[in-house]
Amino acid sequence: MHRTFIISLLAIMTLISIAATKKPAPQEAPSDTRVIYIVRHAEKDAGPDPHLSKAGAARAEKLAQVIAHEPIAGVFVTDTNRSRETGAPIAALNQIEDTTYPPLDTAKLRSMIDALPAGSNALVVAHSNTISTILESLGAEPVGDLPEDEYTRLYAVVLHNNKHMRTIRLAY
Repeated sequence: MHRTFIISLLAIMTLISIAATKKPAPQEAPSDTRVIYIVRHAEKDAGPDPHLSKAGAARAEKLAQVIAHEPIAGVFVTDTNRSRETGAPIAALNQIEDTTYPPLDTAKLRSMIDALPAGSNALVVAHSNTISTILESLGAEPVGDLPEDEYTRLYAVVLHNNKHMRTIRLAY
């Protein structure tokens, strides 16, 4: 009887030990949600490769105020004065350098955005005739070319695990 008791006790202890040992829950894939802000450069002066006008410089500062609460890890600009000057206040606010992208190569721009660390937000400063294709490269609906006098649009494209979730059209 003593032997049966010991065997039963060992069996119970083994069952308790097995029950207490939980398998670890499967790890979820890391979540990567980011917002890509897309704007047209601000108002410009006349001439070849113009700088921002006084109104454009004020608009660039306003843009920085509008998205100041969002940490920005990348500011993507074209190789033009007006684009660089529009992105400069955001880059300065976030203590980062801007990155030049080829304006017509949306695949290259998308790969540059995707290369940012997970969860990173970005600003893309584009042109009236490139915003639509940039939106489309991010999975959003195209909007067509912007009118030549349109400088107030701000698009916020929400990506989750590199898939388009939503596009919000704002004005600033």
